[in-house]
Amino acid sequence: MRFKICKVETISSHSYPGQPKRFFYKNKWWEIDTIEDRWYEGGLDPERALILYYKVESEERFFILRYLPYFQKWQICQVEDF
Repeated sequence: MRFKICKVETISSHSYPGQPKRFFYKNKWWEIDTIEDRWYEGGLDPERALILYYKVESEERFFILRYLPYFQKWQICQVEDF
């Protein structure tokens, strides 16, 4: 998978960075219809940085959003075969 940096707006939440509600991709804002799944990697292992993942659906397409807390950046990857 190839991820690209993107802008993401989130819903305020007790957990950081908050749940994504829309993202800017290919020169337009995409509203998230559903969050299909969420998971993380790293974090418990001090040798690996924490990365948060969200599998989302927007306009009948699937995307993986990931948040890198260390860099405070969101990234996106469009998924063709989900």
